[in-house]
Amino acid sequence: MDFQVLRETANYTLKVNGIRRRYKIMHVTDVHVATAYPDESEEFQKEAELRGGAYFPPEGGSSAADRLPLFFEKAAEIKADALLLTGDIIDFASRSNLDRLSEALDASPVKAVYCLGNHDWSSMYNYHSPEHAAAVCGNFDRIVNRSGASDEAACLPLSPHYRLEDMGDFYIFAVDDSCDRIDPAALEAAKTILVPGGKPVLVACHVPFWSQTLEAPTRDYWRSVILIGGGGIAPDENTRAFMDLMLAPDSPVFGVIAGHIHFDHKDMLNDKIVQITTAEGHAGAYSVIEIEAAGENERSEI
Repeated sequence: MDFQVLRETANYTLKVNGIRRRYKIMHVTDVHVATAYPDESEEFQKEAELRGGAYFPPEGGSSAADRLPLFFEKAAEIKADALLLTGDIIDFASRSNLDRLSEALDASPVKAVYCLGNHDWSSMYNYHSPEHAAAVCGNFDRIVNRSGASDEAACLPLSPHYRLEDMGDFYIFAVDDSCDRIDPAALEAAKTILVPGGKPVLVACHVPFWSQTLEAPTRDYWRSVILIGGGGIAPDENTRAFMDLMLAPDSPVFGVIAGHIHFDHKDMLNDKIVQITTAEGHAGAYSVIEIEAAGENERSEI
């Protein structure tokens, strides 16, 4: 495979108590597939031309749409236990983009876990409007939950705003924070999942949480601190409640994997929770996170 088309830009090893074998997670985010069928609306046609051209031009002759299925092939090639897709995989909810995403997920040779980003369901013409959300978010019900729920998730209502994936020794809990806040449905699910003494949890989301080491590079890149909490975006009541559960001293969360900011970064949210972001998939970037047991008499090490 041409490694100019796809390239591993970061690799991390997390040592976690309660893990019995080594797991490999491939992380992809911000691919920004921007296509529209010829019979779709004029707005989608213009959006595909602009967002798929001037904003996200083909890199090395490969468009985001070309790259999308290659990430799934790469996940199988490296024998990943899961492919984690943390939003903005598509750039807007045209029928063409939704079909490409659905087909890639349905044909995935590895377990794929997807959550919404701020662009997947939105549009440059009515960015994050409640009316647009009401019109298109239902399209993501089957996409997020295409293979049904895990045994634990079966106790929870299915929703496009979260997914719980049981990996065996830990959960992946993918949550929707695409509007810079945790969706209320994801908060309600978190109350069941993020319990003291529970199975270890890896949280996946699109918008990262603020940390001191992440603020400056985010401001330098975006001229704004597009992070949740701290010196960034003030959390609403639901988001604050989620953060309190996640960051509690007895929380089962050991890591957060996010996208949105388009560059690789690793930092700590507190003394036990690592946060990892990955560079933009539009340019072919992906990262690999390996999770293994902490040694005997060794605390979790990240």
